[in-house]
Amino acid sequence: MESLDDLRGKKIAVSPGQAQGVVVLRTLKTLGIGFDEVEIVELPSTQFLTALQSGQVDVAPLSEPSLTKYLDEYGDEGARGIVTPEVDALTVLWAPVSVLEDPAKAAAIKSFIPLWAQGDVWAWENPDEWIQAYYVDSEGVSFEDGKRIIDSVGQEPRYPSSWDYAIRWTQETADILAEGGWFSEIDAEDLFDRRFETVAYESVPEIYRVGADS
Repeated sequence: MESLDDLRGKKIAVSPGQAQGVVVLRTLKTLGIGFDEVEIVELPSTQFLTALQSGQVDVAPLSEPSLTKYLDEYGDEGARGIVTPEVDALTVLWAPVSVLEDPAKAAAIKSFIPLWAQGDVWAWENPDEWIQAYYVDSEGVSFEDGKRIIDSVGQEPRYPSSWDYAIRWTQETADILAEGGWFSEIDAEDLFDRRFETVAYESVPEIYRVGADS
């Protein structure tokens, strides 16, 4: 493959319910490539790398640092990474409904969210420490590769005052999944608990806060 236009006819690893699958399906939609013009191979994202290595699929959406590890091993054989303009636009925290319906557990979540957001900000403001602790010590890639990964995929944290845009984006994604027959139609609003809407926004410095439509 030289570009995204070469996706037609390819065997593509997809996990429809995961972020990587969303990237693939939204990419196909944007390119005007029908689901019947590719061969969708449904796999959990944990199997994407081995599926590529074994030739089970031609294309898979690898997150870092798996992409770096794959290219390091197979780049000489023609493996390549191709950038897609479609990304998983949201960073979210998930919780079961039963947890959200428990007042004490919901309160614990509310207490946790500022720590989560502030940790994200810390990683952004302290890239060398983050690269060493995560990419080098935990994931086993070199510091140089970790820095390249941060430079290529890192985005400054942004916490909105409203979830309206996030809900619209999620609804678009849900509609694509329903169109492909993977899930029934849903109202994306039902997936968001707005009791927590401004908690992260209020817990980070002002430079990381954004307006409702960002």
